[in-house]
Amino acid sequence: MEQENKLKSNHKVEITDRNETKITCVNKLNSFNDKEFYLETDFGNMQITGSNMTLGKMDVENKVLVINGNINSLRYLTKNSKDINSSIWKKLFR
Repeated sequence: MEQENKLKSNHKVEITDRNETKITCVNKLNSFNDKEFYLETDFGNMQITGSNMTLGKMDVENKVLVINGNINSLRYLTKNSKDINSSIWKKLFR
């Protein structure tokens, strides 16, 4: 797995003034709203939380995602973390 990750592009997360986040190596944007973004990257699933967040740009060809808004946290989800799909369904049926 480690060697596989080395063969992939450089994965970067750049946060500017805590209100713009640029992420590279994004394969898929699973879901988003003004408080949470769930996405898949070459290096695992990510959850980004904050407030007043909007989709700034999704460049599918270059695998770049830009999120605007106040960023509070960013984390990589592991197999032991909440499953992305179950989390989405729980929110829909509260």
